Amino acid sequence: MLPYLASRLRAGSAAASGPCDALLAALPRLLLLPRGAPQRGLPSSVTVYEVGPRDGLQNEAKVSMADTIGTGTPAAMEAMLQATLRHVPAAALAVHCHDTYGMAIANISSALRLGISVVDSSVAGLGGCPYARGATGNVATEDVMYLLDGYGIRHGLDWDAVLAASEYISGALGRPNGSRVARALLAKRADAASKAAAVVA
Repeated sequence: MLPYLASRLRAGSAAASGPCDALLAALPRLLLLPRGAPQRGLPSSVTVYEVGPRDGLQNEAKVSMADTIGTGTPAAMEAMLQATLRHVPAAALAVHCHDTYGMAIANISSALRLGISVVDSSVAGLGGCPYARGATGNVATEDVMYLLDGYGIRHGLDWDAVLAASEYISGALGRPNGSRVARALLAKRADAASKAAAVVA
């Protein structure tokens, strides 16, 4: 499959060797490039898939459905996944959603209902897309954890550890925390600590 994709990429973007070479070098890391994403030399008809291990978190191969600029909607996510599920089992799929338009959690919720169990995320919503100005980072890990808790799905992550990392990295980078859930929970904790200190005083 990968040699075929590589040949398609080379044939479709012979005039744009830089971006194409970068894309090919990423194989097997790039999973699916949505039609709305800037393709830098790739024809609009090309849909790029990649299969491979995902950062050592799983041993099995995954096909990741990626909305890297965050323009997707739940309806679009469902349509994309349903079409893919005709050929690929849910156990082999993952989703990668950025939150530019605030739709990442809704899109992930749609994916969960279709049986997808692997979700990419980043603490505090860090990240972005170098090819799309204004695109935000990947969906925040904290927001995904809150969603999973609401569904009663065990994720095995420690809230205290994740919130501590979220608060630390946001401060270290001097940027606002991109997680709505982290902002709410950290504010709640700060308020509780302030009230406790006032009582002691």
